[in-house]
Amino acid sequence: MRFTIKLKLSLAFAAVIALLIAAAAFGVTSLGSANRETDALVNGPVARLRAAQQLNIHLLNVVRHEKNIVTAEETARRRELEATVDRERAAFDTLLTKTKTIATPEGRAKWESLGEAWSRLMDTHTQVYDLAQAGRGAEAAALSSGEGKQDVERASAIVAEIVALSEDQVATAGEKADADFEATRNLLITLSAISLLLAAGAAVWISMTVSRGLAKIATMAQAVSIGDLNHTVTINANDEIKDVIDTVNVMTANLRATVALADSIADGDLTVAPKPLSDKDTLGLALERMVERLRGVVADAISASENVSSGSQELSAASEQVSQGATEQASAAEEASAS
Repeated sequence: MRFTIKLKLSLAFAAVIALLIAAAAFGVTSLGSANRETDALVNGPVARLRAAQQLNIHLLNVVRHEKNIVTAEETARRRELEATVDRERAAFDTLLTKTKTIATPEGRAKWESLGEAWSRLMDTHTQVYDLAQAGRGAEAAALSSGEGKQDVERASAIVAEIVALSEDQVATAGEKADADFEATRNLLITLSAISLLLAAGAAVWISMTVSRGLAKIATMAQAVSIGDLNHTVTINANDEIKDVIDTVNVMTANLRATVALADSIADGDLTVAPKPLSDKDTLGLALERMVERLRGVVADAISASENVSSGSQELSAASEQVSQGATEQASAAEEASAS
């Protein structure tokens, strides 16, 4: 498989982006879960705790107004206080009914018990009010301090149990929220650290791969620049750097072939046939023209040598004829001298 630098970068960035997306998705999911847990906490234990505290306030207000009814001397004042008690009672009943709908299974029985205790307390209060309105203040005070007090204590105890239960539920929900937050934070930190390490590792790996390849190319180019064509570079990678190295190796091989051809020409072998690598191969074209011109020069030299040889032969024949004529003249001269 061809593992190019572009592919390496793409895989590295894809992995980092995937981790970041996973971290973002987990963060969003965790925030949604935390938001739901917060809503559940506010609408559950916190709402029940607030309701229990408010119910306790209504209960104490009823008790306070009842004491004022017992001690009040005017009928109008007692009616005014009773109207306030009615408002507190209505508010208590409304809030109790609403809170029962969000009660947990373990707390539902306590809310039911509170409703029953409240009903008994209000029944006793009605008796106290009637006695007070009838002018029987002592009996009203005795009933309020006796049975009424017991009803109040019973209802207050149930409210205290509900408050304690709600506080425990709030604490439990808070601990769970803290644990979820810590787990989310640790996972996000882990994903961020992995993304950072992956990005750094990929950057170092790719940079080292490129730098090693470029160093080999630089070494070979430096050798070629001083005429050393005996170097060949190899690399295990299969990327753009390998393509460049292969090209440099091909270039060096072509230069070696050209040098070998030039050596043959220097040795006088003009039968070689240079073949330019392309129409842009300046060195190959120049070498081809040089060989053609050398062949022409050699042919002209051979023709001139043949002409010189022919002239020499003719001159030698003429010299022999002249020598023969001189010999004949000498013979004739000797005969004439003898005569």
